[in-house]
Amino acid sequence: MIDLAARVHYKVHFDIVRRYTGTSLFDEVIYVIYGWLNRKYENKIRSWNWQQVRKFGEFSAADHTVYAKTTSFTDDNGLLNWACKIDEFEPSKYEEDEDYLIEKAPRIWTSEFGFQQTSAERATISYVVYYRDKPGFIGTTDDLPANNVPRFVKDLLFHKKLDCFIGPDKLYARDRVIHVGEGKTLTEMISREDRLVPIILVAPDDSQGEELVYPVSARAIANNVMGNALVYSLDSIGALEEMMYFMENHRFAPRRSQIMVYWPLTSPLLKKCRYITASQASALGEGTIVNILRRVFSNDINYTDSREMFRIEDCEELFKQKRVNELRTKMTTIKAAADRNEATNAELKEDVGFMEEYAKTVEEENKYKQDAINNLTNQRDDMKRENWKLQQRIEYLEKYQSEARGIKQSLEAIRGIDELPQSPTDVALFFKNVFQDKLDFTERGMKSLEDCTTRTDIVWQCLYAMASTLTDIYRNGTADIEAAFRTKTGWDMARGEGTQTRKDKDLMNLRKDTYQGREILIEPHVRNGTRESSPDFIRIYFCFDKETQKIVIGHVGSHLENFSSQNV
Repeated sequence: MIDLAARVHYKVHFDIVRRYTGTSLFDEVIYVIYGWLNRKYENKIRSWNWQQVRKFGEFSAADHTVYAKTTSFTDDNGLLNWACKIDEFEPSKYEEDEDYLIEKAPRIWTSEFGFQQTSAERATISYVVYYRDKPGFIGTTDDLPANNVPRFVKDLLFHKKLDCFIGPDKLYARDRVIHVGEGKTLTEMISREDRLVPIILVAPDDSQGEELVYPVSARAIANNVMGNALVYSLDSIGALEEMMYFMENHRFAPRRSQIMVYWPLTSPLLKKCRYITASQASALGEGTIVNILRRVFSNDINYTDSREMFRIEDCEELFKQKRVNELRTKMTTIKAAADRNEATNAELKEDVGFMEEYAKTVEEENKYKQDAINNLTNQRDDMKRENWKLQQRIEYLEKYQSEARGIKQSLEAIRGIDELPQSPTDVALFFKNVFQDKLDFTERGMKSLEDCTTRTDIVWQCLYAMASTLTDIYRNGTADIEAAFRTKTGWDMARGEGTQTRKDKDLMNLRKDTYQGREILIEPHVRNGTRESSPDFIRIYFCFDKETQKIVIGHVGSHLENFSSQNV
């Protein structure tokens, strides 16, 4: 049973199928797990007996940083069931807070593997990795782990000897692009009754011009749901219209710039098709949308039957059930012998009585334990759902409390303005005060405004686009920042300088600045115009400061010297 304090980092449940006759499914899974552990721990696990790991036992590193337990069971058909649980114990960490050293709670990572062979060619894999901070530890906790896909999952999806399936459909680690002529095939797949794999479809829009615009990167989604869903994108409006034409259930038809989620038709969920609109995606940002889909498909184990996870206790229960059946068979044989020798073998008959009582006791005990397990499982699921709701509520309140503080400070700043900004410096001071949760200036940045000859309204428009849009684009982890900023605001920007400029140490020194005692690099810049003599010309050089999550501006006005201007 997963600890109630644990948080699921990633989970998958799919089948593996061998590509070549003679390939051992179990061997390949063991090789993948060994490779993962060996890369992380090397000498620490070198003493482990991997032949014994394949069967059953407990194994530990010499410094106790990693511990493993395995068990196995082979049924009457010679099909193998194997389960493994690996705990990794991270050491304590310290963080400096003023004059105190505060120890961070050690984090414990647990990986659970399940292998259920259904034939020589096919086996079911269940895998979940979760973490928890040491209970009762007086200290701070470490940051949330970055979103990634465990190597075990990647190694299986990219395996050269195995293919991965959910039901009859093959899994792919990357998103797949649908071209004109392929839309009908995808609609048929979505409408199939035997489809068990969820499908996510990202539809484009061309209303902004000839270039297609997608609400969220299909690649970013695929990188967070691989092994749990298939991700598709359409390469043209023609492919979108083709799918709309062939989709018999019009409620399932994709729309421009929407993210469609198609659950299996056999899913217990009432709505088999959900979607995220373009306006929702734009308001929330790519990072939030990707996190939502990751939680639903790769973290949350409540939307489907949690018992699909094959774990150590499940494997041990199979062994117990087999033993009880063997005992019952033996008891029947002994009883038959006792009946034949009833008159001459009273002692044997007494043994049968003991055997019957023992078998009955074992059966009742198993029933009691199973009832207890089911009851605890239900309680666990209820408490986890309630825990999740409370956690979401806390995060929601914390977020809006922080925003409310920023709004209050901004409102106080606005109330203190007694006249409209008359100069670039006035405009900068306005945005520095009103958007103080999103934007700031270095000392050098404020001083540069004294020489800025750009029209005041242009400076206003540029700073507004940066404060209202660019900060959130960075915070959301958007992949193509330049394109996203251009699409949402119409302003152009460059994330960095050219290769020749970067090679010149003196030129790059011009882009170094200091903020809150730390050195920053103000290489990215928002730009407008090409002639510096024009009053519309502006360059704003900045960096996104990860520590404060703000845009920090180090220069406003003219173009900083680069390789091209140096040679003019």
